[in-house]
Amino acid sequence: MLWKVSRLTGPCRALGVKRVFGSYDGGGDESFTYFNGIEMSDGRAISAELLRGEAGGIDCERLVEDAAFALMGRFDAGNFQLHGVVIIDFDTCRITDERDADVVFGHKMPWEV
Repeated sequence: MLWKVSRLTGPCRALGVKRVFGSYDGGGDESFTYFNGIEMSDGRAISAELLRGEAGGIDCERLVEDAAFALMGRFDAGNFQLHGVVIIDFDTCRITDERDADVVFGHKMPWEV
């Protein structure tokens, strides 16, 4: 899945996308990823609701799913539960997994400020 994320580096940079934020939870027989929003190179933060899951032809929901899978493989973890935030940074070419959403967002997403 990492190759699916890395192939979007050029297109995202061309659109001015600096970082993509998503969250995940999983365990049991189900897993879920959620696209939360993007940060643009000029500092603007745009929520998922405003983008409706797509930015300039890029499926951000799928991008977050691919990034989470690249970090963790599958979510099928029985009773164990996973919760956290995945950040895709196209400036540094890094995917970060943070298990505590408050570390990343405090109590608000960047676009809720």
